[in-house]
Amino acid sequence: MGFGLLAVGIVLGGVSVARATTWGSGAHVQRGSDVDLSRAFGFDFDAVMNTDAGITLTVDSGADWMRMVLDWMSIQPEKPGVPNPNPDDTSYHWDAFDAQVLQATSHGFQIVVLVAGSPSWAANMHQGPVTDTEALAAFAQAVVERYDGDGAGDAPGSPVVRYWEFFNEPDTTDLQSGIYNRAAPFGLIGDQYTSNILMTVYGPVKEASADAQVVIGGIAHDWFLEDGGVFDRNFLDEVLDAGGCAYFDQMNWHSYPYYDWRWAADGGDVVGKATEIRRILAAHDCDKPMMITEIGYYLDDNFERQANYVVKGLVRTTAADVYPVIWYRFRDVPNSDFGLVDPDLNAREGYFALQVLTGQLQGAKFVRIVRSPSSTPSPSGLEVYQFQFGSLRRYVLWTEHTGSVDTFALNATAATMTTRDGLVSRVQDCDDGQCDGRVTITATNQPSFVDVTPPVFIPFVK
Repeated sequence: MGFGLLAVGIVLGGVSVARATTWGSGAHVQRGSDVDLSRAFGFDFDAVMNTDAGITLTVDSGADWMRMVLDWMSIQPEKPGVPNPNPDDTSYHWDAFDAQVLQATSHGFQIVVLVAGSPSWAANMHQGPVTDTEALAAFAQAVVERYDGDGAGDAPGSPVVRYWEFFNEPDTTDLQSGIYNRAAPFGLIGDQYTSNILMTVYGPVKEASADAQVVIGGIAHDWFLEDGGVFDRNFLDEVLDAGGCAYFDQMNWHSYPYYDWRWAADGGDVVGKATEIRRILAAHDCDKPMMITEIGYYLDDNFERQANYVVKGLVRTTAADVYPVIWYRFRDVPNSDFGLVDPDLNAREGYFALQVLTGQLQGAKFVRIVRSPSSTPSPSGLEVYQFQFGSLRRYVLWTEHTGSVDTFALNATAATMTTRDGLVSRVQDCDDGQCDGRVTITATNQPSFVDVTPPVFIPFVK
């Protein structure tokens, strides 16, 4: 008996599944077939990573990316006589950031740099519109030249950075964020973000290195003004209406699960939000690869839920064809309860869940969404995602609703099941009391990984 695609029969509540959820924009081409998905995840940079214990924890996590914040004001605190794109100009002070980049790249991390924090001589607020765009253009060219690894004007050790993000959450309308925090208040004036930032930096970045990628500042695109929040729902439209598509290489946004309901019709959480953002891009004939430079889960002392979301959120991003994906945060700091390790560097369950996830996805290629609440609703909120390793099929599955349990069946005589915590068990045909050539898998809130090799058909001999 055959059910579905790729010669594997998947029976969910008695219904066979044949295809995955489709995207909102038909113009998008999936990149996942060319990417080792275990190398798509990372953290925000933390000063503790400059210590032996911190860098060991980071490397051992399985992450491959790091997002670093570069404050322009710390590199160029004094206004130069003449803006100079030469990184050797004496107005630039690179030493501290040189050391951070070299530390990370020497351990194999790829870097996304968030350029923020304008000096007071170049802007009226640290994260807001820049008044000296000539100086910003020169700085953008200088910083990319400093870290392009071409041997000219390089930082010590010639570390390479390819991804350059300019200003954080520019869709905010909160002016206080622009003065005191790290969000750039271009909300309701997205056309100014295009003209003031993107058009200013894009040419100089490419002049320094054709390989460098300009990343749009990660938009929140949630907690909108109409919700009582501070973010401009129409910001991306405003950027694109102003011609912004020609001035960035990578779309970038942030994702937290608190507004999962908003994207439920399109797959929920990051899958639904990615569909919505692609729909906006497509309406402007703009197709860009996408990354997420903030995804996280507020801990609130619920270590189990955070660990589950590490797997759920990051698997969903691979299904949404979004990478790299940066987890916020690596380590807790005061007034921030998102860390996978505590302030004393004690690893939490979420840290170990990331280790298991990156190990399970090493060499994997995403195939399809087998089951999601939007495509096939169920009381448990069952989700199933399929990956491929040569002839081996690996399914990642869980139930979304707290305390719920569900089952599904695979046409196979046996399967190997690995829990989020790395515990391995073997599931056999007949374990469920029926010897029917299928194995029954139990899904719970805690994600599991299930391996099935292609079925071997042995002729029955009486």
